[in-house]
Amino acid sequence: MLIEREGARAMVVPADILDENSLEYAVGEVLGAWSRIDVLVNNARFIGPGHMDTVLETSPDVLLQHLRGNVLAPLALDRLVLPGMIARGSGTIIHLTSAAAYSDPVKQIGSGGWGLSYGVSKGAIHRLTGYLALEHAGDGISCFNVQPGTIATERIAQDMGAVGISNVGEPTEVVGAVVAWLCTDPRAALLNGRTIEAPFLCSELELLPEWNGPSLIVQGRHDVAASTLTQLEAAVAEGRRPPRYLVD
Repeated sequence: MLIEREGARAMVVPADILDENSLEYAVGEVLGAWSRIDVLVNNARFIGPGHMDTVLETSPDVLLQHLRGNVLAPLALDRLVLPGMIARGSGTIIHLTSAAAYSDPVKQIGSGGWGLSYGVSKGAIHRLTGYLALEHAGDGISCFNVQPGTIATERIAQDMGAVGISNVGEPTEVVGAVVAWLCTDPRAALLNGRTIEAPFLCSELELLPEWNGPSLIVQGRHDVAASTLTQLEAAVAEGRRPPRYLVD
């Protein structure tokens, strides 16, 4: 495989993100072979029935499946690797998030929008990073959300065209370069707990010199609630009149 051709070791361990026992087995296999896990990248997500369902179409069971795969599974993996990282005083945990975690679709499902279960589950796992960064920064552990942006992948090319999502975007190497930088560069500690917009950080640091930089592909209306609250609080703290929601 590619990793071994570069002179490194690799091991493939099968696991099912809907089966916590299989996740425990997978972590145990890695620890048994290599004794430690320094980096965990939670990239797998549930792709099954209902990921393109509307509010009225989404059943509680379908939503629970997405939450199990996209939230509880990465949380379980985090909890399995954290004790070893704490004992060594170092480690990096990365959650592959999505703009769907903090954006509303601007198109209907079938025309480029996404389903309720996907957005809700991504929004839930998105919140975990801040807790980990706060609770374990003193243990030498860093945690990041990495938002890949719009990436051209085999998965999208395979079957997402039928629901109006085109396989256009940045190369997959953008995400890989950013993840590698977060795991190896000491400056990454300054971003602990943050959401990293991968194409923009990759461009800023020139991690892929041959790449022309991010393209603008807007698929959602980004939630500005946190930014709005920051402005309102700053105005009160400075004795100014808070910005108005409605302008005459």
